[in-house]
Amino acid sequence: TFPGVNASASRDADGKMHLTLTNIDIAKDREVLVEFRGASVKGATGRVLQGEKINSFNSVDAPDAVKPVPFDDMKLEDGWLKVQLPAMSVVVVDVEE
Repeated sequence: TFPGVNASASRDADGKMHLTLTNIDIAKDREVLVEFRGASVKGATGRVLQGEKINSFNSVDAPDAVKPVPFDDMKLEDGWLKVQLPAMSVVVVDVEE
C-alpha cells in the first residue's frame, strides 16, 4: 500500500516558504490540513499540475497537455491551511508570512 498524499516544505534563498503536496490517488480527491508552527501565516497562493489521465504527457503535437495552472481550492483558518487536493495532482503552495 502507498499513502495517498506526499508532502514537503521548503524555504527558498529569500526565506519564502513553499509547500509541495502530491495526491497519487487516481480516483479520489484528498483533503490535507497543514499546521504552521513558529510562523505567522497571512495567506497562500497555489499552482496545480494535473493531466486528464494518469499517463498524460506533453508532446510536439500537444505541448500543453500538462501544465501548471492557478490553484485556489484552499482556505486559511485559525492558523491551519485546508487544501483540497485533486486526484492525480501536484500542488505547490507559496505561503505568505
